[in-house]
Amino acid sequence: MGVGSFFRVSLITKPLTVVMSFLGMVLISRILSPDEIGVQVLAASVVLVVAELKNMGVGSLIIREKELTDAIVYRAFTVLVITSFSIALVLIAMSGLIADFFKDERVSYSLVVVAISFVFIPFYSVTTAALAREFSFYKVETIRVTEVFLQQCIPIALALYGFGYISLPLGILVASAVAAILSTILKPEKIRFRLQFRGIASVFKRGGLISIAAMLKRLATQFPEMCLGFVSNASSAAFYSRANGIPNFTAKSVNNLISPVISPYFSREQRGGELQSAFILSNTLTQPLILAPLLFLSVYGAEVVLFVFGAEWSTAGNLLPVIAIALILNNVCMYFEQLMVMAKHEKVLSVYQLGNLLVTVVSCALIVYLESWLSIVYGILISSAIALIAKLILLRVYFEGVVSRLIRSMIKNIFILLSFTAFIWVVKYIFHDIEMSWKLALEIVVLGFIYLATLLVARHELISRVISIVKGK
Repeated sequence: MGVGSFFRVSLITKPLTVVMSFLGMVLISRILSPDEIGVQVLAASVVLVVAELKNMGVGSLIIREKELTDAIVYRAFTVLVITSFSIALVLIAMSGLIADFFKDERVSYSLVVVAISFVFIPFYSVTTAALAREFSFYKVETIRVTEVFLQQCIPIALALYGFGYISLPLGILVASAVAAILSTILKPEKIRFRLQFRGIASVFKRGGLISIAAMLKRLATQFPEMCLGFVSNASSAAFYSRANGIPNFTAKSVNNLISPVISPYFSREQRGGELQSAFILSNTLTQPLILAPLLFLSVYGAEVVLFVFGAEWSTAGNLLPVIAIALILNNVCMYFEQLMVMAKHEKVLSVYQLGNLLVTVVSCALIVYLESWLSIVYGILISSAIALIAKLILLRVYFEGVVSRLIRSMIKNIFILLSFTAFIWVVKYIFHDIEMSWKLALEIVVLGFIYLATLLVARHELISRVISIVKGK
């Protein structure tokens, strides 16, 4: 299966998983209270940080090796067993202390359940990487869609039967177990799960810095929820999580949909020694689709939260517009991390991530201390602005001329996005007297057509590249 075929499969599976995830988030938010959801938010804020250490670059190791020998597979599986099992044991051992930190005993039970799911990671990760190497994307997508489906449906069913907050971690556990079983069934015949400790030091060395950088980045992302769990309560963390979740979910969903268009060019330019060109091209193609929905949410954030989650979550609606603006700043310079890794600047990237973490911690904690927990979004906004400046400085230092080239390539994108922003306010004014649910639906449809027309009129390169891949060229 080539890139074109994978893209056509992704046109079905990726929107399907996006819809399932979105509906699951909506339904569980309407069944459980903010306090109940907040328990899992606090547990997840810890789990997601340490989970960045679990893979150690094993997936890319399996995919990129010229010849996939048994020894490589065994080493990859062994590294995953060590990291996943170690993380699980640490989470279980520390669950009580973490619950005390958040002043909520329920966090401990949630952490233990999610920690158990880590034992299934080695089987899933090795298989999906091996299948991707063989271009068996149908099997990869079958595993992924099944996992997402169970991860959304099981918590809803359990919550309806009165399981409360524990429904969410139980859903993760069952979905992980089924995905591991399915991975074992669908794995290539030559893939066998055995432990081999000889040579694993090189795997840890290769993936260690990348994983640490990813962990620091994740910690900066999750810190606001941790901070709110400490200074306030589970409900506050839940409100922030849902306000942060909508724009992040939107950006990641769009990125997942267009990644089959972007990835081949990054890979091709890397082989040709033109990483800067790949970075600029990827930003040029991605920005219009990532930033447009974020601009919409910066204007309609409160209405979206009210429509999607209901009046119980209205507090999240007050936070969302500021978070959307912060995410716009984060996505102005996309693929920065990929560029630094491919250029072998992992140490610089780790220092950058550490600095970003410190800025996030200081700005959020200081604002919460001086104002209230609701003001934490302005700390996020400040740290996002500083992070963008730092990215541009590092690009200027390590990649000569790339900043000026990036700015020149963004001129058309800036024109498109400014035009779209004007249309958002015009459409909002035109439909302001219509009942809210119909108003929002109409505005989304109208603005969607307007934006597509804007891309076509501006003859944006993304349109032609999507058409060529769909045609298999």
